[in-house]
Amino acid sequence: MTLSKETHNLDLPSGLSILSGIIILATSSLFYAMHMGLPGMAGMMGSYWEGTYMTYYMINGSVCGGIIIFGGYMMHEKPFDIHRWGWIVLIISALSLFEMLGAFIGPVLGIIGGVIAITRGRRIQQLR
Repeated sequence: MTLSKETHNLDLPSGLSILSGIIILATSSLFYAMHMGLPGMAGMMGSYWEGTYMTYYMINGSVCGGIIIFGGYMMHEKPFDIHRWGWIVLIISALSLFEMLGAFIGPVLGIIGGVIAITRGRRIQQLR
């Protein structure tokens, strides 16, 4: 396979990574908004879910989602560095999975996109 054909097939990992980041960002934002809009829910979930934890969840979800979206964008824009950005997306997605950000599907899509980017990045480096 030629180098131009290999770099043309990079839309899948970048698309999965961007979708993963959007899901993580959206779920953390919506969960925080739901908590602030329904103040009685904090009593039902216990004091653990009050202010400080929800703020941490919102900030951490925004940072992780933003990094994954940026990594997916950079995979698309700089296909020769897809290997490096694939590792970044994989590590941040695994971190999001352990922190249960993104309703489980977001981090899983990010892990799949990161693994595909790493394997395709190795092929691109071999063709160089």
